[in-house]
Amino acid sequence: MLTLIVIGEVVFFLPFVLPRIFRPTLLEVFGLTNFELGLAFSVYGTIAVLAYLPGGPLADWFSARKLMTLSCQRPSASVVAWVSMLTRMCGSSPEPEPQ
Repeated sequence: MLTLIVIGEVVFFLPFVLPRIFRPTLLEVFGLTNFELGLAFSVYGTIAVLAYLPGGPLADWFSARKLMTLSCQRPSASVVAWVSMLTRMCGSSPEPEPQ
C-alpha cells in the first residue's frame, strides 16, 4: 500500500509541483518564454485527459495488476516525452559558465 501511495505522489509531483518550483530555472536554462512553457503544460494536460478517458472501459476488461503496471509506466514515459519536447524546442541546454 505504501508503494502505491509513493507512486501516486511521484506521478502528481513530477508534472505539477516540480515545474512550479523550478519555473525560473526552466525558463532560463531552456530559453523559454512563459507562453512556451504554458503551451508545453497545456499539451501535457490535453494528452493526459485523452489518455484518461479510456480508463473506465479498460478497468472492466483487464486485471488490476496489469492496469497498475501500465499506470506506473505510462507517466514515466510521458515525462520523458515532455522533457524531450522541451529539449527539441530549445536545442540542447547551454554549458554553465565558469565562475
